[in-house]
Amino acid sequence: GTIQEAIDAASDGDTILVAEGTYNESVEITTPNLKIVSLTGPENTTILHSGTGIEIKASGVTVEGFKVSGDGLHYGIIVRKGVGVNILNNVVTGTTKHGAIELYGNLVETT
Repeated sequence: GTIQEAIDAASDGDTILVAEGTYNESVEITTPNLKIVSLTGPENTTILHSGTGIEIKASGVTVEGFKVSGDGLHYGIIVRKGVGVNILNNVVTGTTKHGAIELYGNLVETT
């Protein structure tokens, strides 16, 4: 299966644990309070795409432990909607048009 298939089947508050590997897909998250966590970290779990790697459109989402990469990647991770979004321990490479992480209408807090 794909990460997107798991996201589409998930409910508010679920956690998706992603096995190591390279996933050739773009991921869109619209389910609130969803946690998507790589089991082995960004060294071993890659989302590979040339458009947008991960697009977040919900509150309370956590994305942790991925490498997001692509040849001519537009956005690595983009947060378009939502509050309380956590982007933890991710690596973004290959962006050429926009930023590694883009935020729209959000407050950024670092700790």
